[in-house]
This record gives sequence, C-alpha cells and structure tokens, in this order.
Amino acid sequence: METAMNNSLNDSADELNHTSSTDVVDLENKLQKQLDNAELINTISRQFSKILPNEIDESINFTLSSIGNHIDIDRCYIVLFSKDKQTLTCTHEWNVTNNNTLSTTLVDFSANSWPALFQALHEPIESIYIRDIEELPPTWQVEKAFWRKHDVRAKLIVPLTCQDNVLGFISFDAITRQKVWSESDIILLSQTSSQFIAQALIRKSLYEKEQINKALLEDSLKEKEVMLREIYHRVKNNMQIIASLLRLQSNKLTDTVALEIISESQSRIQAMTLVHEKLYQSNDLAKIDARGYIADLTKSLAISYEQQQKVELKLAIDEAMIDIDQVIPLGLIINECILNSLKHAFDSNMKQPEIAINFRITEHSACELSILDNGSGLPDCLDTATSTTLGMSLIRSLTKQLGGSVNFNSQNGTEVAITFSLKE
Repeated sequence: METAMNNSLNDSADELNHTSSTDVVDLENKLQKQLDNAELINTISRQFSKILPNEIDESINFTLSSIGNHIDIDRCYIVLFSKDKQTLTCTHEWNVTNNNTLSTTLVDFSANSWPALFQALHEPIESIYIRDIEELPPTWQVEKAFWRKHDVRAKLIVPLTCQDNVLGFISFDAITRQKVWSESDIILLSQTSSQFIAQALIRKSLYEKEQINKALLEDSLKEKEVMLREIYHRVKNNMQIIASLLRLQSNKLTDTVALEIISESQSRIQAMTLVHEKLYQSNDLAKIDARGYIADLTKSLAISYEQQQKVELKLAIDEAMIDIDQVIPLGLIINECILNSLKHAFDSNMKQPEIAINFRITEHSACELSILDNGSGLPDCLDTATSTTLGMSLIRSLTKQLGGSVNFNSQNGTEVAITFSLKE
C-alpha cells in the first residue's frame, strides 16, 4: 500500500510542475490530501503492528475513530456475518454524536432482511458507494427504509473478505448532511478495511477459537483428572477391603505359618495401597514424592512389628518424583527388605536394632536404594542368586521390572543395594 501511495504522490507532484497557475491551488490541496491519507495509514499501521490479541478491539475502535474524524463522517461501524451467514451483528461502532447507535439494533439481525446488500457483498466488488440514499433503485427498498430510519443520507460500504470468504462489511455513514467521497477517500477506506481491519478480525477470530479450544481442553483434562483421582481412591479402598478380609480370616487361624503368610500379604497390599493413596492426594497424578512415600511406608511397617521389638529407622531420602510404574515395584522391594530384617535380623537380646534406608539420585538420573540393618546377617548357606524363597524371588523379579541390578552384602548386618534408572 505504501508503494502505491508514494507513486500517487509522485504523480501529483509531476502534475503540479506541468500545470498552469490557475490550477496550482487545487493540485496543492490534492497533494496535501494524499499526504494526510498516507499519514493516517502510517498511524493505523503502527497501531496494528504490535498489538496483542486482547488489544484488537481497542485498535479497531481507534481506527474507526481516526477514519471518521479524518474524512469527516458521522458514523462508521463493522457488521459481521454469523458462521452460517444467516444473521448479522454489529461488533464495533464509532458515532460522532453517540446518538441513534446501531450496535444495539444490529444484533443477530437476519441477513435475509437486506437481500440486495447481501447479494452485492458476494459479488467481486471493492466497495458500494451510495451517493444519495433517496436515489437507490426499487430493489434496495428494504435497505433504504432501514437506513432512512437511522438518518443515513449517504453511505460507503466496504466488504470485509478473507480468501474470497465474506466476513461482513464496514459502513461509513453521512447523517447530518450529504457527503461526496473523493476517489482517494474511497481508495483509503477500501485499503484500510482490507489490509488492517479484516486481518485484525481474522486474527481475533483465530485467537478466540484458540481460547475456546484451550478452555475445552482444560475442562477435559480436569474431568479426566477427577476420574483418575476417583479410580485411585476406589483402588485404595478395594485394597483396604482385601486387607481387612485377610485380617478377619487370620482371626480364625491358629497355624503360625498361615498367620505369617497372611501378615506378609497384608504388608504387600499396604505398600500398594499407599501408592494409590499418595496419587489420590498428589497434584501430579502420574508421579508421587519418593521421600513422603518411603517415610510413610517404613513407618507403617515399623508400627506393625513394634509389639515384637522396637527398631529404629534411619532415613536418608533424596527428593524425587517417581512414576507410578516404578514406585509400586520400588515400594514392594522396600517392603520385602524391611520385613526380612524385622523378622530375621534381630534377636531378642539386641539392644539397638537399626534399619537404614538410603535413597539417592545421582547426576545422571540413576537411583541408588540401600536398605541396611545391623543384625545377624544372611545365613552362610543362602545363595541370594538362586534362592527360591518368596522374599528373595520377589526382590529379584521386581528389580528386573525396574530394569535395575541388585547386590546383597552380609558383612556387619545385611545390605540390599539396588540401582536403576529414573523414568522420565
């Protein structure tokens, strides 16, 4: 647009150099008009160059006001079609008197009410110039009656289009007097409407769609979050029911081996129940805090065996968020190791039984878990690599599930050391 305007100014200047003195004043006025139009376009261009999506309406209103004052008209307003092209709504309006406004009248206005204008807007035209409303042909009688009701005497209508799709139009009305638009005015209004206002409206529409989709996505995520929390809550409750059933069943048993098996099963269920309880309470529904989980799990195990012997737990746990796929096998491993220490490591004469649980995150997101007691150690005859006891089998199997490695050390007590990579 700037190149076209500069060429126009150059043409006017050349014309001025070859004109008699009687026409100099008219050419100077013409040149000044073009300079003023160019300045207005630059002002509007700067207004739209760096606006944020939520500032578009303000910039459009500024543009309407600037154009209205520049070309000395009484009212200009924007009317947009609905998506189905069945209704029209006035979205922006500038009125020099603030009287007889259309923004409250043209709301979901039937497009069929203006058949002639509707047809004209969908023809390949740059503008519709109505020099005198009273001179409109009979086919425009409906439009003429509406505009006369709103005191319009002359009108210029510019379609707002995007890739041959008519979005609506912008109308410039003369109310207080007859108005004759010059060719430069018509060019100015057409180019300003198509280059700035139409593009701004498209950008606003895309932004609003994006916000709607974002809101829908957020609602969907919240709904899924509520459902997932409910699932975690129900899984936790179901596991607690299973643990309660086992406890009720154990009340009827006298066999010590069976009672021990049920007690161990309850501990394993508790380890998994605690995971779902933590997930239900967590802001992150896929990961839980390692420090809080391990602390609560070990505390629960210590309380369960406190009647037999009081054991001091020493925890050194790094802060880390662990994925649910890793935290369940990790919790079961800790459960098996502590149960083994509580049952077998300490005799009744041990004065200060201790279990140290260390969980460290290395620089390369590797996890190092160490569970060490100061008890009697593992039996010399026990081969940890091939032992078929349930506890050992579970530790090896769960470590494999973590994709890690496990080492057993029986000097100065028993240590189970597991290394695995933290899942991203």
